[in-house]
Amino acid sequence: MQAAYNDNGYHMLVSNPQKEGSHILINFDPLENVQSFNSEKQKLFKFLKANDEVTFAFKAMGDHMSVQTYDLKPIKEALINKKLSCNW
Repeated sequence: MQAAYNDNGYHMLVSNPQKEGSHILINFDPLENVQSFNSEKQKLFKFLKANDEVTFAFKAMGDHMSVQTYDLKPIKEALINKKLSCNW
């Protein structure tokens, strides 16, 4: 992901930095400490399953943006080898 922007809504941009134009917007509740994502959950899970690397970008405190990138390969390998369990 080259850049993240905020439109004053409460969205999280989820993208794959290796695939240009590969992203989804997920609505979230800024008042919740832990997000459940409700109806957006299936869209998020589908994206995570289809990508080996993912970047999350969302509005943080003040006017800051939080951008975090994760390598999902070790997690997927652990799931395959039954060293982790997940209900995706």
